[in-house]
Amino acid sequence: MKLFFATDLHGSTLCFKKFLAAKKFYDVDYLILGGDLSGKSLTIIRKDYDDYTIDHDKNLILHGSDELNAYMQTLESDGVYYTIVAPDEPVNIMKMHKQKVRERLTERQELARKTNVKMYGIAGNDDELSLDETLSHSSHFTLCNEKCIETEEFNIL
Repeated sequence: MKLFFATDLHGSTLCFKKFLAAKKFYDVDYLILGGDLSGKSLTIIRKDYDDYTIDHDKNLILHGSDELNAYMQTLESDGVYYTIVAPDEPVNIMKMHKQKVRERLTERQELARKTNVKMYGIAGNDDELSLDETLSHSSHFTLCNEKCIETEEFNIL
């Protein structure tokens, strides 16, 4: 039996895809996520016609959808969430961050479903408690918080 354990992915799409690929690459039987699944930041992108301005860096202006898509891919790989809004639209950063965490985690569950691998894990100290509910709705992910999980080959406590 082989286990692959990873932790502190912090919202990174690149790291999560590598985590899933470990099943085949290392020929493992189980994948275990040790928490800290959430990214730590949110980038606000303001759309003005065909240009996009980044809130935290007013000097960074993206021209057109190709530059925007490349920038968004970099953000996702780095574990940063983003939202695109109108030039003067107000944004509740905390509320939007929580929403984006849940959305990305739901997308991850769909990717995991396609791998058909047994995954176990917990949310971490950097994750909101509400993530437990999102994680518990996955058919390919067993949430291990506050219980003993018995598999055919080992127990997780």
